[in-house]
Amino acid sequence: MSSANDDNFALPRPRKRIKLHSEAVCRQQERTECMAANICDDTLRLGSKVIENAVPAAGNDDDRKSKQKLFTKCRSVYEYKCCSKLGTGVFGIVYKAAEKTTKNIYAIKWLKRKADDNGFPLLCLREIKLMLTMKHQNIVPLREIVTDDNENVYLVMEYMHFDLRQLMEKMPGNFLISEAKLLFTHLLKGVEYLHDNFIIHRDLKPSNLLVNSQGVLKIADFGLARE
Repeated sequence: MSSANDDNFALPRPRKRIKLHSEAVCRQQERTECMAANICDDTLRLGSKVIENAVPAAGNDDDRKSKQKLFTKCRSVYEYKCCSKLGTGVFGIVYKAAEKTTKNIYAIKWLKRKADDNGFPLLCLREIKLMLTMKHQNIVPLREIVTDDNENVYLVMEYMHFDLRQLMEKMPGNFLISEAKLLFTHLLKGVEYLHDNFIIHRDLKPSNLLVNSQGVLKIADFGLARE
């Protein structure tokens, strides 16, 4: 039988449950912010050390230097001349570029940053941190980090002539058995190094396996990698 208060009937609100859920969300946000801060600190420290030891002093362009606040010891991307676009990925665009002073050729990856990003993207920080710590003959090395006037960040890496997908498409026939063995050996050595250092690439595919003119295969693109 209905009562006189049926019109005002409502389910009780789970206040305690909502409060506990909110506290859990806050704790998760605090852990995420702490992790991002630790990665940022490690990246800045490692980046400064590598650049200080491996990169020559920048030029006299004081105006551009004064705007490079994200990585205080980074050189300017304008010290490189863009030659062509090599490819586009989820996390950035890769260009072929020549250093103006030495004429050496490098691959430069512009790290994408969304307009609504609050600070520097965590995925980009992870990629930079991993690349600064990895040293192996079958891993594409990071030479330096450079910035532009708008504080966009670019990774300067060794230039590789082909990726494995392009190489397979352009070849008139199949790889020789000796060539396939060599490429697989390089790939397995690179993966072994990653796993020995507790790193999972998570995006191994032919377009991320680069080959230079000497036939050396190197693993690239650590945007999805986890340590």
